[in-house]
Amino acid sequence: MDPHTIGNTHSSDAFHPINKSNLLGGTEDDGCAGSDLENRNGKSDTVIVASLTSGAFTDGDEDDDKSLNSRGSRSSVKKMFRLSKTRSETSYSDDRSESSRGSYKRYSVWTKLAFQSKGWEDQSDEEYEEINVFVFIGFWIRTFFVSIGSWLAYAIKGIVTKPKVLTSFLVLFGGLLTCGILIVKSYADDDEDELRTNAYGIANEVGVWFSAELDKALLPLFTTAQFVQELEIFHHLPNDVRTAPLQDRGNATWNEDVPITWFRNVTETIDQEVFDKFDEIAARIKEDAQMERILVNVQLAPAAVVSVLHPLNNTEDFDDPLYLDSTGAQGHDLLNDPNRTFIAQATVPAYDVVTAGPLTLVQGNVPVVRECLIARLPIYDVEDTNGNVYEITVDGMTYPCWGFAVILINWEAFKDKSGIYERFAREEMEFLMTRTDSNYIESTDTWNNRTVTIAESTQSEELNEDNSVFVKLDTTDNEWVLHVGYVDGFRPSYEEWAYPLVAVFSFLTSFLFALVLIAKEDHQSLLYKMMPPRAIAKLHKGETVIERYEMVTIFFSDIVGFTTMAGEKTPLGVMR
Repeated sequence: MDPHTIGNTHSSDAFHPINKSNLLGGTEDDGCAGSDLENRNGKSDTVIVASLTSGAFTDGDEDDDKSLNSRGSRSSVKKMFRLSKTRSETSYSDDRSESSRGSYKRYSVWTKLAFQSKGWEDQSDEEYEEINVFVFIGFWIRTFFVSIGSWLAYAIKGIVTKPKVLTSFLVLFGGLLTCGILIVKSYADDDEDELRTNAYGIANEVGVWFSAELDKALLPLFTTAQFVQELEIFHHLPNDVRTAPLQDRGNATWNEDVPITWFRNVTETIDQEVFDKFDEIAARIKEDAQMERILVNVQLAPAAVVSVLHPLNNTEDFDDPLYLDSTGAQGHDLLNDPNRTFIAQATVPAYDVVTAGPLTLVQGNVPVVRECLIARLPIYDVEDTNGNVYEITVDGMTYPCWGFAVILINWEAFKDKSGIYERFAREEMEFLMTRTDSNYIESTDTWNNRTVTIAESTQSEELNEDNSVFVKLDTTDNEWVLHVGYVDGFRPSYEEWAYPLVAVFSFLTSFLFALVLIAKEDHQSLLYKMMPPRAIAKLHKGETVIERYEMVTIFFSDIVGFTTMAGEKTPLGVMR
């Protein structure tokens, strides 16, 4: 082969004839060796292909059926290369001359194709339609979901069809789900215990305050009872009351909730000296109690008839124009009034403080005290001038009872002083305070219990055994209980969504792990298809794979005339 022969490899060993006229750009007599090479079909840049195996030259134009004799002289071949070289230099010179004018550009075949608009789009710019943005977004959304669906289908198929992957997925999902649930439950239990402890702490703190303040408010009862037992001026009052004439006041009331029908005119039988002495003592007791606006009245009820009161008109514990007028209660027979019989009969044998209420004290259709507690303490073992102990008979049973010491407590003012509503509102808690009144029935030898609500928050009816705790108040009166809790319970609110979140996290983590296993198995499968097992085994060990072969065959191939064909077609045509 001639060492000057340059060309592309061809798969055939046979000579391919060359059209002489195409090669020289015309007939032999034209004498246009320096002109552009053009065949008679008007095509340019004829591709010359040289076969390394035979030294022949072929024209890339398959339409020419004329050929040059295979025994063409070497001088003709050299002449052809000179003509090609001359054309290249002329073309380069023309391009340089254009460059000197500032318009020099050199483009590859693919760059030229990019400027052919007809190669990319069949429609002109004027025929473009405006694209609706919603249609565009909808297209991408559909594409996204279709892709996600295809991906999920591939993943699910891989998990189901591969036993190892499915087993790993289920084991990992179960383990993560179990651990997550246990962790959430542990945190929820700790938070529940903390809330319960906090509720108990607040309830005990409030209960201690109420117990201390109630003892302080009830102390005047014991002081008054002590004065009655020590001062003889009060010893004969039961006899004075029993001799007082009955007085029917009809519907005249000092308490709108309790109609008064039975009275005794005690002012006719009790000396004024007794009233003056009690005013002196009761005023000092009320002052020493330091319960302003809370302790609003102190009374004596000998033989269970309200007789002596201080003050009769209380203006110091109320804002103008309100005041408490207690003259309507004077002479009230508690044992004979059907609306007061129960609490009076319960007080006689109690040997301790008995509380009634809360009641509303109304004067002239105006509530003076919206919530009033009436506390009564029975006074025992008081003798008359003859040395006989005064007695009161209830349900056929006789008790050595002189009568009662009575105080009126403004319960609304008491609660305002405690700040109980503000305290539980800050803690976002609900509360319910109750009092249980117990009455012993001699005939049946049983106790009759009645529970009364004395303080509550707005949603106290939502409290139950599951969402509240309770503490008993250490009071000298009855049984007081404070219930404290949360409407939503002590279990933390995050527990409701934590478990579903744990399940979703466990599933996604297990699913992603399964995808990794699927990809790994697919990779191994592909690897075993491409390489022999022994080579893969060496790669896994980190060894270099070297295989030696004594004889091999290497095959090279090319598409003859591909550049020219690609330049004459649109991109879509090339792809097809």
